[in-house]
Order: sequence, then structure tokens, then C-alpha cells
Amino acid sequence: MRVLFTGEPDNGTSPSSQNAAALASVGVPALFDDDRYGWRSRSWQETCDDCDAIHLVTYSQCHWVLLRKLWRARMRGVQIVRYWVGSDVLWARWHAPSRRFAQALGNLGTLNLAVADHLVDELSAVGVQAETVPVITPHVSADAEPHPLPKEFTVLCYLPTRRRAFYGGPVIDRLIRELPDVRFIILGDQGTDYSRFDHVESLGYVEDLPRTIGRSTVHVRPTLHDGMPRMVLEMLSHGRHAVTSYPYPHCQQAKDVESICRVLKRLRRGAEFNLKGREWVCDNFATSLTAGCLRDRIAQCLAPGRTALRRTGKWQATQFFTRCPWVLSRRVERLPAADELPSEAESFRLILQGSGECHKESAEVANP
Repeated sequence: MRVLFTGEPDNGTSPSSQNAAALASVGVPALFDDDRYGWRSRSWQETCDDCDAIHLVTYSQCHWVLLRKLWRARMRGVQIVRYWVGSDVLWARWHAPSRRFAQALGNLGTLNLAVADHLVDELSAVGVQAETVPVITPHVSADAEPHPLPKEFTVLCYLPTRRRAFYGGPVIDRLIRELPDVRFIILGDQGTDYSRFDHVESLGYVEDLPRTIGRSTVHVRPTLHDGMPRMVLEMLSHGRHAVTSYPYPHCQQAKDVESICRVLKRLRRGAEFNLKGREWVCDNFATSLTAGCLRDRIAQCLAPGRTALRRTGKWQATQFFTRCPWVLSRRVERLPAADELPSEAESFRLILQGSGECHKESAEVANP
């Protein structure tokens, strides 16, 4: 079995990169689509013939070139697996072209896999049927020996520069001002000057995340929307704590400044090693386990054999243009304006405000 990854770069941090490395560790060769070939090209057809399944992570869709490439792959018997991580679900909910793209993939027999049950429910509401798989998280192993909690109570926050508001930047800024005796470590934010705060250390992007986690006591994550965040799982795997806006197991749920302050003050008085959280993550999200789950689920789709899949794929691809003739359009779809979105789409509005490009979502938003 060989899997072709498309939709994201192989940059070492994207969900596609993490999944490709994990599948390789359990014996599944992976290759990446470098996006050089058009859907009609012989090179793309040869690439499709060289793989059994396509792993897709994608966000905004403003044209249909990728959809035409996937149609060609189905014609050649390749199974499509779309892996949903978080903010891509917001695109499907609130951006009509991205929703049409997701729904159209259903006509090609696409297997939709989401990393959390609540994402499955959100996708179902827009006509996309998905099932849950455990998110693949690097560095999670029951054999790894975690460090004891640091002597100084330390809060770890993730604020990518282009998505500060989406990740709760205003909330974290208030926490910094209201808790001057608590140490903060900020990851990802390369645009904010924290030099005036003696209790804040801004590191930008770090390559050795486990080392930074070892210096932390608790991760605060006041996001407006989430999937199953890898950073939360890695914190728990090291016996740390997490304060999240979603009700994840062995985490403290809090959304506003006041409730987060209460949780942090309580933890500061007597935070202990989060053994139950570590056991839960190691039992359910060890990298070898989650990679095996993804491998086995893809293998189930390929069980009928290439000949049968090619026959089914040709039939689905033939029906596809009857149902979705607009896929041949060269029109570039526009992004919605902020005032066109309903009030409940605030999380998606913040994504649009922080986006530097229309056609491709940054991997840092997906599921850090």
C-alpha cells in the first residue's frame, strides 16, 4: 500500500507531514504531490497509478483544479481519504465553495475521517458524513519518561502570529496583565513585543517542543474552535495540565478570563503531576497506535482490490460530472466579506481576518 499526500506541504509540522511520517513508521510508504502537474497530464496519471490512496487535508477552496485532479485519480481506482483536523471544518461550514467541494467529494466515494466527535457532528450538519479516528500526535509514547513539574508555576500558550485572535490572543494578553506574579511562555507569536513584561518569555517557533513542555506546568488554550489539539495531548502525555475551551478529558474547561484565572490560581496553590491525563493519552494516542488505526482504516477501503476499485471509481467518476458539472468551471470563487457572515461564525471571521492568502490555509492553523 502506497499513500499520496496532497493539499499540504511536507514541512515537518503540518498534519499531512505528521501522518506521512507516522504511516512510514508502520510500514506504509508515502509520497507527496508537488502540485506541478495538471489533472490532464500523463505525469499525474502515472503518479496515480503509483499509489493506492490519496490522503487529503485542505482548507479554503476557491477553484476546482484540485477537485478535477481527484476525479482523475478516482477514474484510475485510487481511494480518496479526506482527513479533517479543525479549521477546515469551519471552511466547510461558512464558505460556500469549500462546502460544495466537500460535498462533491462524497459523489466520488471519499472516506472522511475527523479527529474528534464534535467535528463529525459539525460536518454532518453540512451534509458531509465522517467517522472519528484518533489524531496522530508525535512524541507520545508510554516508554518516554516525563520530567517532574517545574519548581516555578509556568503557563504555556500558543499564539501563531497570523491567528492571534483565533487562538485567544486578547484573553491571554489580559491574563498576562492580571497575573503579574505568574510566569508565561508564549510560542508562535513573532509580532508582539513582550519585553515590557518581566514574567513573559516569548520563544517564537521552537523545534524541541518536548523540552519547552518540560519547563511548563499548564497549557492555556482559549480558542474559539478546535479539533483534538496535539499540543494539549503532548502536555498531558508529560503529566502537565491544560485549560481548554472544549471539554477534553483530564483538562480544565474555561473560556473567559475570569474563569481561567480561577483555574490557574487553584492549580498554582497545589498542582500535582497529572498522572491520569498521562495514562489516558498514552493508552489512546501513542503514535504507534494512532498510526496503526489510520493504516488499518485505509487498508479496509482497499480490500476489494485495485481492479474492483478501478471499476467502481470509473462509475462514480462518470456520474460525478452529471451531478457536478460546475467542476469544469475556471471561475475563481471569492471569499465572503465579514459583514456577510452570521454572528455565530465569529471563529471563521477571525480566520479570514488573519489570512494572508485566499487559496490556501496555513498548516499552523490546522491542529498544533
